[in-house]
Amino acid sequence: MAENEKNEVDYGPFEDPGKKEEPESEEMDYSSAEEQLAAMYPRDVTATLRAMYTLLASQAWIFMGLIMNPIEGKITKDLAQAKLAIDTMDFLFPKISPHLNDNEKNEIKNLLVNLQLNFVQQSSTPENN
Repeated sequence: MAENEKNEVDYGPFEDPGKKEEPESEEMDYSSAEEQLAAMYPRDVTATLRAMYTLLASQAWIFMGLIMNPIEGKITKDLAQAKLAIDTMDFLFPKISPHLNDNEKNEIKNLLVNLQLNFVQQSSTPENN
């Protein structure tokens, strides 16, 4: 009976010192993490810039107060931040355009023009003066 009690020791948050780890399960976790990282990061700089455009456009709409800030759950208006996002998109366009097809170029141009027009409109509203 003394031997049975020895085998049923509660080690609390620590592992049983006699327990042997299985390297296969660790490798599976590692490859899973590796696959997750690969899915999160774009394969090349052009893909990264496309993702940045999406993020910057979202930030511009949010900071113009035209869509709700999903983190705060409310309208957040900060025209200086919106201008920075729009100006950054405008700056990056000549850098990325040689790597885009005509349809992608037109989409980005239209998005940029819409953001700029909305920024002018939001800047001229009395509540911002």
